[in-house]
Amino acid sequence: MPQNLDFKFKNRLQAAIKLSELFSKERAKEENWLFLALSFNAIYIASFLAEKFQCDFDIIFMEPILAPNNKECVVAMVSETEDIVGSYELINSFDITRDYIYGEAHRRYDEDIISKVHSFKGVYDLKGKIEDRNVVLIDDGCESGLKMLTAIKSLINNRAKSVKIGVPIMPKQVYKSFLSKADEIFYLHLIEDFIETSFYYEEYEEAEGEDVKNILKKRNKVKENL
Repeated sequence: MPQNLDFKFKNRLQAAIKLSELFSKERAKEENWLFLALSFNAIYIASFLAEKFQCDFDIIFMEPILAPNNKECVVAMVSETEDIVGSYELINSFDITRDYIYGEAHRRYDEDIISKVHSFKGVYDLKGKIEDRNVVLIDDGCESGLKMLTAIKSLINNRAKSVKIGVPIMPKQVYKSFLSKADEIFYLHLIEDFIETSFYYEEYEEAEGEDVKNILKKRNKVKENL
């Protein structure tokens, strides 16, 4: 698909509608796809796709691990399933030790991820939900790809049947890094010189926690009709 530098999505709903056109309803239903959002912002797209294709959806929580001397630089991510992926180029350039990465990962998991799981999902086992499922990882855009790679590792380590990616926009180089790791990649635009996700949306408001809680409650109603 050629790069188009002139496009902008009106909002996430428009992006979700266009992304949905790449999927087969019959296949999604037959293979019992699980649409898994990688962020609060992505939950809007995941829930739309789940409702359209009569599938389940959810969210996987992740937290960044920051460089010790640069709190704006993300050097690794830890997921809800306690999987860790690091940018080794950054880790090596900052001379960060493995002990620091694992120590911060455990801290972010204990202090942040567990509380989010309890707050948004209650008693819950994402590992059990992933196993032997065809999972489509959803985000409204990829930038470094670190979050997506962490989610992919979580799925593989927890025995997902297949790992698919569905993202409206992503950098071309990031897309190439996914090719050997995902079974399928669905996208609308690959960007050579990617700026940031919000740049490609006319309307881009950050999702609020209460909105996400309400959407996750709606998920139960969707499941009742499957």
